[in-house]
Amino acid sequence: MKISHRKPEIYESCHKVFGVNWDQGIIITYGDTIYFSEKFSLSPDLEVHESTHIRQQTEIGKEKWWEKYFEDPKFRLSQELEAYKNQVNYLRENCSRQYRRSTERKIYKDMATIYGDMCSEEEARKLLQ
Repeated sequence: MKISHRKPEIYESCHKVFGVNWDQGIIITYGDTIYFSEKFSLSPDLEVHESTHIRQQTEIGKEKWWEKYFEDPKFRLSQELEAYKNQVNYLRENCSRQYRRSTERKIYKDMATIYGDMCSEEEARKLLQ
């Protein structure tokens, strides 16, 4: 796993499809590298999440993965669900109850807003239980 603070080549497509903004803390995994602005940090639970995407992209190839991710909401949900489940499991095993709960609420909101019409906050909560 590598870390970079420059925008990845896939950023413009992410911005167009999802409306994400580099300066608002977006994290993008492309291949074996996790990209995010140097204004932000990568918490251990987010590292678990993004490491899941590294493995997913390694299995089918980063270009094919991103193509499917942009085009297929069901695929996108399956990939994010696996990554968020791994993140939530990390939180439950390693973090305080207060941090875990606040982070889980953010995850539900992110799943309902960042990725297009993937799911609602309530659906995210149920899927991650």
